[in-house]
Amino acid sequence: MTVGRILERLEMIGAVVERRGEDSFDLEVFPDRPDLFSVEGLARAMRAFYGLEPGLKRYPVEPPRIELRVDPSVLPVRPVICCGVVRGLHLDDAGIRSLMDFQEKLHLTVGRRRRKVSIGIHDMRDLVSPYTYKGADPGATRFMPLQGDRVMDMREMLAEHPKGVEYAWILEGAERFPLIVDAKGQVLSFPPIINGTVTAVRDDTEDLFLDVTGLDRFACMGSLRILATMLAERGGRLEAVTVVSPGGREVMPDLSSTRRRVRADQVASWTGIAMGAADMAKALRLMGMDAAPTPDGQHLDVEWGAWRMDVMHDVDIAEDVAIGYGYDRVAGVLPQRVTFGTDAPTDALQGRVHASLRGRGYTEVMSLILSSEAEQYGRMRLPVPDARVRVLNPVSDALTTLRSHLLPSLLAHLGRNTHHDYPQGLYEVGEVVASAEGRHRNALRAAAVHAHAKAGFTMAKSLAEGVARDLGIPAKDMRIEALEHPSFIAGRCARMAVGGRQVAVFGEVHPEVLEAFGIAQPTVAIELELELEGEPLRG
Repeated sequence: MTVGRILERLEMIGAVVERRGEDSFDLEVFPDRPDLFSVEGLARAMRAFYGLEPGLKRYPVEPPRIELRVDPSVLPVRPVICCGVVRGLHLDDAGIRSLMDFQEKLHLTVGRRRRKVSIGIHDMRDLVSPYTYKGADPGATRFMPLQGDRVMDMREMLAEHPKGVEYAWILEGAERFPLIVDAKGQVLSFPPIINGTVTAVRDDTEDLFLDVTGLDRFACMGSLRILATMLAERGGRLEAVTVVSPGGREVMPDLSSTRRRVRADQVASWTGIAMGAADMAKALRLMGMDAAPTPDGQHLDVEWGAWRMDVMHDVDIAEDVAIGYGYDRVAGVLPQRVTFGTDAPTDALQGRVHASLRGRGYTEVMSLILSSEAEQYGRMRLPVPDARVRVLNPVSDALTTLRSHLLPSLLAHLGRNTHHDYPQGLYEVGEVVASAEGRHRNALRAAAVHAHAKAGFTMAKSLAEGVARDLGIPAKDMRIEALEHPSFIAGRCARMAVGGRQVAVFGEVHPEVLEAFGIAQPTVAIELELELEGEPLRG
């Protein structure tokens, strides 16, 4: 099989070849398959998919020789710890770099920038069991951090060490900080911030202790299993650890496979591929699973490895059947019905808004619907409402809520473009989430900002009236009324009402708002409702 054919087939697994050089290529792996983030995990999947080693790979785990004790003092701040041991490794510089790169990929994805999951990898040659995971006094606990130049206490690390500065937000408000020490008091790790120098991994390291701490047991245990089996693929021998916690004793990692029986007709319905249970089993073996049809052919008994965090429902198994069968083998089907599309009711309205603002020299931007409380409310001098729509497991602090206003995103764009010449005029047309009386709905709006040394209220009023006229609203139907709004300068803000209903707010942006977004020029802004009670704004 040629390299080109290998890469072509590789994309069928769930990875995209972004760039191909003479002796290398860049690969983007879909985020639902963290087990493919490492070279070793990808190679395991490729061996199965190409038919070289189909079926479920199994990894023996030796009995535990190391014990870790969980002190109750750590439970309020970072309650979950999962750990394991890998022995007999032979790591060179390239192998260490690959391991650390894989660790950071897990931190960014599954770990949500280390808040949900953080991973420690330790050379255990000088460590003495039992280890202890506890909550430490941050002012009294001192050690030499990895890549540090002196002994520091834990608070100093958060303020001065690069990793401490980057991740200090995770421990904000905590009275005690997580710490892992061995029986001699040697510091293994200050999770989720930094390891100690005692356990630094070197090119002659053979035995590793793995710790995975965090807030979510499923995510921590899954990360440990992925990391452990990745190192087993590199030639290491897996060894369990006994974890003694207030809840009891547990031996981990548990690499037991998961078994499930699924209906063959259900899988066929989901995939749209006409195939029997035997062919489905063959496809699943190419995806690194063990599978066999039941004697009546009505069901499929499936078994998959502990490192597959993405398999949670029968439909996930159906997806693997489709991938193993081959998307390139699925024949195209012409539509069975003839339909005629028409513009949505708001399309023509949006077109007029675009034409109005572009004609006035404004540049369109498109920002994310996801935002943050700090951007939507804090910088805008607005109170944070209880009725906002929050994201349960945000990827970062910048994406914690659905936006309720367009102006904050536009002001953030201005703040990021202060190096460009003025004047700057930006606009956006898009949806926000409007909340009232415990109910939420999508609402279409338009907003514009103009930053210039001479920007003033008259410019904002002229813009509001001009856009309204372009939308077909007669001047006699527009009512301009003074408005007090925290985001605008007092006495330089107004609202526009049409038919007794507010359709726009405009004025000069408050200096404190400009300072919060890093804007050094006077700025005027307008935010316009394009829908009233679900109906397009009409003249």
